[in-house]
Amino acid sequence: MSLCGGSVSAADFTCQTNSIPMPAGQQSLKFSFLQASKSTNGRNVARGPLQVMCMDYPRPELDNTVNFLEATTLSSSFCPSPLPAKPLKVVIAGAALAGLSTAKYLADARHDPLLLEARDALGGKVAAWKDEDGDWYETGLHIFFGSFPNIQNLFGELVINDCLQWKEHSMIFAMPNELGEFSWFDYPEVLPAPFNGIWAILKNNEMLTWPEEVKFAVGLLPAMIGGKAYVEAQDGLRVMKN
Repeated sequence: MSLCGGSVSAADFTCQTNSIPMPAGQQSLKFSFLQASKSTNGRNVARGPLQVMCMDYPRPELDNTVNFLEATTLSSSFCPSPLPAKPLKVVIAGAALAGLSTAKYLADARHDPLLLEARDALGGKVAAWKDEDGDWYETGLHIFFGSFPNIQNLFGELVINDCLQWKEHSMIFAMPNELGEFSWFDYPEVLPAPFNGIWAILKNNEMLTWPEEVKFAVGLLPAMIGGKAYVEAQDGLRVMKN
């Protein structure tokens, strides 16, 4: 796939892009896909339009939240630490996000980490790479919420907040066995977590049936009632024990 002159071309799609005026600090790009297929005479036959709009959102106010302040205090405690009498030599297997951040904080505490990675790319599920045209691609297997204080604090320490792209609080899934069809789980801003997630699940009638939605919502009740203490208590459990 290549991007040139406002047009994206791929084997099965033709895409035209248009910039949409937005308020200051926000940018939007609208993609109009014309899905095509080969007919018996070799011509491309349109199968229907698909539109996707990408919008940038301003960074939420995270710095003064309790979780963020706790994470900041914890990570900042490594830097003023005195030089250890005998710095530890620590081998870390895997240069994904956990391995990279562990190596960073060990170095902050003046230890000597050795990071090992079998692949030729760092980052694991958050890895990115360039294609032959020079365009960057993300693995796209993870997202970061504002409620993740440790990772948000790490971004600030690395001075890369300006490199992050905030999006509307929605989850978009490709529909199984329905080419070009997507399903949205929209989290309303007027409701606090986790009630906004419950609403997003109950409102979606495309990917989940009503019995599945009820089971999903009931499964979230312990976390809703127990709050942060309940969620943190699950850290010691393995999947086999659940």
